[in-house]
Amino acid sequence: MTRNDRDEQKAARRRQQQTGEPYQDALSYIRSAWQRLDHDLRYVLSDDVQAYMRGEGWRGLPLDQVEDMRAWLANRTPTYECEWCGEDGDARTEDTSMQLVVAAYDPDLSPVTGQIASKRHHARCQPSKLVQAQPVDIPRGPRAVALPASARPEVEAEIAISVQPVWVPEVLDFEPKDPDDPHSGTEPALLVTVAVTDDRGQGEGSWLTELELSVWRPARFNDLMANAQAGPGWSVRVVEGYPSSLAPQWVAVRMTPPEEGREPHHLYVGALDAPEAWSQALRGRERLLLLAGPLQMGGAAPEIPEKVDPDQLAELLEEDAVLAAYVPLELDVQDHTPAPEQRTFWSTANGLMG
Repeated sequence: MTRNDRDEQKAARRRQQQTGEPYQDALSYIRSAWQRLDHDLRYVLSDDVQAYMRGEGWRGLPLDQVEDMRAWLANRTPTYECEWCGEDGDARTEDTSMQLVVAAYDPDLSPVTGQIASKRHHARCQPSKLVQAQPVDIPRGPRAVALPASARPEVEAEIAISVQPVWVPEVLDFEPKDPDDPHSGTEPALLVTVAVTDDRGQGEGSWLTELELSVWRPARFNDLMANAQAGPGWSVRVVEGYPSSLAPQWVAVRMTPPEEGREPHHLYVGALDAPEAWSQALRGRERLLLLAGPLQMGGAAPEIPEKVDPDQLAELLEEDAVLAAYVPLELDVQDHTPAPEQRTFWSTANGLMG
């Protein structure tokens, strides 16, 4: 049995699972389509396009739920308008190339590497190629979230979650401080702040208490920074060098781990404007301290500004106005080297952006 025979049988079994038709009917369909593609159509496909069509590099796409791509191409109308020169083309009579645009894999933004678009050209106009499209829908600013009440889940407050990079005194720091280094004796941390934007007539304090008791405390956040370790599933991913001028640095605060084909449950995902020193301090670290607040204290909650200075943070820590927990840190410093024509950007709202 040749490799092509084995590939045909795998494709037929997948089609049988998709359609419920008898195996022999599925095999006949695949063989007919593949023969038509190989003998009746003049597609000139690059190695990377052929590899993707075989399923290589797919993430989050169950092979038994996706139409065989060779059959898909064989069954397309052979006539087309060349995306490059605008003239008519016919894959039956002239060499034809295809550009496949697929979503580049990212566990937080794009966990499914599905096809976004395809373009056909005369082979003399443009070669076949696989283009990885980077999503650019990275929000900036507070993230709006609904917070249900534990006692009455049908009642939901609206809250806005923000993050900002800060420095905190290192808990276990036995090294002498460097007077020339403003961050000596400190470590980078991420401050998560919550503002109640609609309290449903219940008052801000009750919702901050709800958040403390339903989210922070169950996740093992506490006021003892040296011993605080968040519960399973929590982590932070900081991305640097992302190939988009809209958000070259962003952060994902995860409450659940990534799964194949599914985004984690995010507490926050969005752009991060961190000083260079803070970003450099993350190098080599395997965990990051998360601070979360404010807490309701004596019927009121301290107001946390958009940019907390060291004195304000010291006051919040001294007053136990925030809780803390260490979480695993994933620092993703990206270096995208593909040629510009091998990469594009896409938005779920506006489609391809070029």
